[in-house]
Amino acid sequence: MALKLLLLLVLWPMPALAQDSICAALRRLVEAAPDSFVAIPEGERLFSGARLGRRALNKAPNWPFEASYNVILMEHGPNVPQAPAARHYGALSQEIPRCIPALRVQRETRLPQQHGMSWHMPGVEVEILLDRSPGAGVYALELSVMRLR
Repeated sequence: MALKLLLLLVLWPMPALAQDSICAALRRLVEAAPDSFVAIPEGERLFSGARLGRRALNKAPNWPFEASYNVILMEHGPNVPQAPAARHYGALSQEIPRCIPALRVQRETRLPQQHGMSWHMPGVEVEILLDRSPGAGVYALELSVMRLR
């Protein structure tokens, strides 16, 4: 019994640590947005386990953002049990406004092939997408932070 209690106490804080690391990475991106994310070195992995993270500059004058930092947090095929990308999408949609309380919901999209949610605050937009392309057979969970014009 004592061993079970010790194991429970050791393992119990682990989800909070994961959420704290997500919040720290997200806060860092939001803080770096005004300078077009130059404070974040190319190739640095902000999110543990993420497939890809990169910044992009947008020179098209009619687009609402000047720069973005895009991360593919997770990607898997359709035969993965319990669809982890969908589960993580749900958790992220709750966690993002807790991490940065100044963010306000801007829009939510629910289509069969894609779910998306975005939040904004002055000068910054944060967006998550769960892409479920039927032809490709891949689920992808993406996060973007954008510096607005």
